[in-house]
Amino acid sequence: MRGSSFEDSKHRINEFAKTNPSNADFAAFLSKEYGTGGRSGYGDIVTSQNHNGKGISLDIRDENAPNGKRKILIKYTQAAERISELVAKDEYFTESDKQKRIKHAKYVWNQERGQIPIRKTQQRHKLYNFHHGDYSVGTDYGYDRSTGNRKGNDSVA
Repeated sequence: MRGSSFEDSKHRINEFAKTNPSNADFAAFLSKEYGTGGRSGYGDIVTSQNHNGKGISLDIRDENAPNGKRKILIKYTQAAERISELVAKDEYFTESDKQKRIKHAKYVWNQERGQIPIRKTQQRHKLYNFHHGDYSVGTDYGYDRSTGNRKGNDSVA
């Protein structure tokens, strides 16, 4: 599971789940966290993900479906229940997720202290930042934060 499209979303979801909210409260939190949007090119099996007030819909490759894919809707109450189970087993926010978060925090810290130059793509990316609840977040837009480049593109123009 990736969390929503917003920076540190998976961490926020994990931390909120640890407060043992009711399923309805957790579903409301997820709905607000995900907002409205989506992404394509999600993976080999899941081809796209969209989310809105109804829940998270996934387009899944299926050879037997008329158009080669089928749509699944996961309601936020269902997602809240499953994520709560994973968090209780310490399987939602993995060690890999923790290490990525630490690496990113170090990168941002060094950048803010002037040890890593801010590139043009990062300056443009900051235009998309906004406040979401009590957290300052930004969208990913295919941006590789570890290198400062767009994913799949080495240029910084």
